[in-house]
Amino acid sequence: MSQPSDISIRKPSAVLSVAIFVVFVSLMGWLRLVIYPDRMIALTYGLPLIICLWHRDMRLLWSMVFAFALMSAYKAFFLLPKPGEIPGFEVIQWGMHLVNLILIGWAVHAIARLMRKVERRKLKLERANKEIYTQNRELESQTEELRVQAEELEQQNEELRQQSEELEQQREELQEQNEDLNALNLEIAHREAILMKMLDSVHALEGEQAVLDEICRALLAVAQGRAVASGVLEVVEGECVLCAKCGFGNDGIARFPHGDSLAAAVMQEDKTGYIEDLLDRPDIIVPCPQAMRIRSVLAAPLHLGGRPAGAIELYSDQPRQWTPEEFALVEWAAAKSSLALEIMRLQKAVLTAKVDLERSVEARTAELNQTVETLCQEIQARTEIEQDLRRRTEQLRALAGELALTEQRERQRLAQVLHDGLQQLLAGARLRLNLLERARPENVGQMAAEIGDLLDDAIQTSRSLTAELCPPILREGGLIPALQWLARWMDARQRLAVELDVHVAVQPPEDMTIILFQTVRELLFNVVKHSGVNKARVRVARRADNLEIVVADEGVGFDPATDTDAGESGSYGLFSVRERLQHLGGSLEVHSAPGKGTRIVIAAPLPASAFLGEQPMFSEMEIPCPSLPVLVPGGDGSGPIRIMVVDDHLVMLQGLSMLIGEQADMKIVAEASSGEQAIDMARKARPSVILMDISMPGMNGIEATRRIHAEFPGIQIIGLSMFEESDRAEAMRTAGAARYLPKTAPASDLVAAIRACAARRTGTNGCLSPSPE
Repeated sequence: MSQPSDISIRKPSAVLSVAIFVVFVSLMGWLRLVIYPDRMIALTYGLPLIICLWHRDMRLLWSMVFAFALMSAYKAFFLLPKPGEIPGFEVIQWGMHLVNLILIGWAVHAIARLMRKVERRKLKLERANKEIYTQNRELESQTEELRVQAEELEQQNEELRQQSEELEQQREELQEQNEDLNALNLEIAHREAILMKMLDSVHALEGEQAVLDEICRALLAVAQGRAVASGVLEVVEGECVLCAKCGFGNDGIARFPHGDSLAAAVMQEDKTGYIEDLLDRPDIIVPCPQAMRIRSVLAAPLHLGGRPAGAIELYSDQPRQWTPEEFALVEWAAAKSSLALEIMRLQKAVLTAKVDLERSVEARTAELNQTVETLCQEIQARTEIEQDLRRRTEQLRALAGELALTEQRERQRLAQVLHDGLQQLLAGARLRLNLLERARPENVGQMAAEIGDLLDDAIQTSRSLTAELCPPILREGGLIPALQWLARWMDARQRLAVELDVHVAVQPPEDMTIILFQTVRELLFNVVKHSGVNKARVRVARRADNLEIVVADEGVGFDPATDTDAGESGSYGLFSVRERLQHLGGSLEVHSAPGKGTRIVIAAPLPASAFLGEQPMFSEMEIPCPSLPVLVPGGDGSGPIRIMVVDDHLVMLQGLSMLIGEQADMKIVAEASSGEQAIDMARKARPSVILMDISMPGMNGIEATRRIHAEFPGIQIIGLSMFEESDRAEAMRTAGAARYLPKTAPASDLVAAIRACAARRTGTNGCLSPSPE
C-alpha cells in the first residue's frame, strides 16, 4: 500500500490575474470597438469569463464583468447607429448585454466556488486516507511484536525443558545419596551388633581390667580405621595412669602429670572434647609411644561414683575433626567403662546409645524423605509451569493469527466503506459537476444543491468512520466522557442499553486511557454476542490506588474454568483483554456461572495525581462573567468585531478568513494553528470573539479554551469541529466556550453566532473582557 501524498489548493496568482485581464479586455475592445464598431457580432461578452473556471480568481471575474459592461455601454450609446423609429433602443440593447454579463458572471462564480469546495473535501479525504495508512502500519508493527513475543516464549519453553532435565539429574543424585544412607544404616547396624556383642562379653568377663581392655578393643573396632589406638586413663594422686589400652603394642607412657593431659580439660568441663592437631598444642601429653606419631585425640570424661574420675580416649595418626557419631561413640565407651563396676549402669548406657542411634537414623531417613518429597513437588510445579507456558504460547500464536485476520477484515471493511460510500458520493458529485458546466442557467441552483447534499453525505460517512476507528472524545475529553459516548453509541448501533455509574473523576495516562476504553468496548461487544440480554452495567470507582471498572450483565453466563480464553473468531476474547491489562500492570477477574450472569472486574494501577475527585469531570455549569464592565475596541459597537481564528487546517483557516472578510462589521486580528499559539495570540491581540477548532495537535481546543477563559473570561469563544456529538459540545461549554458549531453548519449560522457573541459581550448579559492595557 503506497503512502498518500499531500495536496494543496492552488492560490490564484495576482500577476497572472492582471495579465489575463489585460489580454482579454484588450482583445474584446479590439474586436468590438475597432474591427466591428458599428454592428453586433455573434461573439458574446461572457465567453472570456469562462477562463475564470481555470484561474479561479473572483476579483478577476468581476473586474472583467465591470470592464465588459463599460465597453458595451460605450458601444451601445456612442458607436452603434440609432434607428430613429425605436426610442430608447440603445438602452434596451445595453441592458440585454448587461443582463447577459451578470448571469454568466454569477454562474461562473458559483461553479468556481463549488469546485473550490470539492477540492477542499478532496484534501480532507486524502488526509483521512493518510491517517488510515498510518494506523495500518501500526497494526503491522503490533503483529510483528506479537510474533517476537511468541519466539521469546518458545525460547523460555526450551529453557524450562533444560531445567527439567537438570532436576531429573538432581533426583538421580538424591537416589544415590539415599543408597549411601542405606549403606550407612547397614554400617550402623554392624556397629550396633559389635556393641551388643561387647555388652554380652562384658557380662561374661570377670575383673575390672578385663572389662576395660574389652571396651578399648571394641571401641577401636567400631572406629574402623578412623582411629589407630584407644585407652582408658584414671587420675590417681594428681597423675594420669593408663589403665587399659588397645593398639599401643608393648610401649607407652604408663604415668604422666594430670595437668598436661587432655583428660584434665574434659574432666574439668565434664564433657567430651578433642584436639584437631597436636602439633598446634605441644603442651599436651598423650600416653602413645613416639613411633606412632599421634596427631589428633578425642576424649570423654569417665565417671566413677557420680563424679569425673578419668577419661577414655581415641587416637588418630592424622589431624581431623571428629564427627558427632564418634563423639557419641567415645562417650558411650566412657559410660561403659564407668559401669565396669556397675553392670546396671552399663546396660542403661547401651540402651541409651541404641536409642540415640535409632533416632539419628530415623531423623536422617525422615530428612531424606522430606527432601525427596520436596523435589518431587518442585518437579511437578515445573511441569505445570511448562504446560502453562505451552498453553499460553498456543494462545499467543492463535491470537497473532486472529489479529492478522482481524486486520485483514478491518481493511476490507474500510475499503468497502470507502468504495461504496465516499468514492460513490464523490463520483456522483463529480458527475453532477461535469453536468453543471453544460447546464442551463435555470438548472444551476438545483444541481449545485444536489452536489452540496452529496458532499454532506460524504462528510457524514467520513465522520462515522472516524468515530468508529478512534472516537475523538477519547483523546480530547478523557476516559469518562469517552465511556459516556460509548454507552450512547452501543445503544444506537448495537441496541444495548448501558447503565454507566461513575463514582470518581479520573484522568489516566494516554496509554492506560486507550487500553481501558478498548477493554470496556470489547467486553460490551461480548455482552451483545454472548449474554442474550440487551442491558449491561458499567461501574467506575476507586479502590485504594487502583481504578476499578466493573462490566456486568444478567445474561446466560458461563463457566470460567472451562471457557477458552482465546475467544471466538472475530474477537480477541478475554485472553487478549487480560494480556493488554497485564502489560500495563493491571488485572482482570471473571465472576460468572451458567444462568447467573457475568461480572468482570478490571483493576488498573494509577498514580494519585490521576484521581481528580469523587465526582465526574464534566457537568452542566454556567460560564462565569466578571461584574465590572470594561469596554474594548470591537466589543462596544464602536468598530468592527475583532475576531481570532484558530485552526490547524490551512484550508479551513483560509475559508473562515474569506467568510469573515466578506462581512463589513467583522475584522480578523489574529490567526493561530495550535492551542499554545492561540493562548499567546489571545494575550497580544485581545480579540472579542475566538473561533476555536477542537481537534489540534499538541494542546487541543478544549484545553486552550479552558486556559483562555480562566485568564480572559470576557472573550467569547465559539467551538468548531467536524463532529456533532454532544460530548464535545459539553466539553467545550464546560471549558468556558459560549457556543459550539459543527464545521459543516451553514455559513450564515456561524456569522449569526459571531454577531450574537459580540452583542452578548457589549452588554446584553454583562460579560465583558479585560482591557487590552
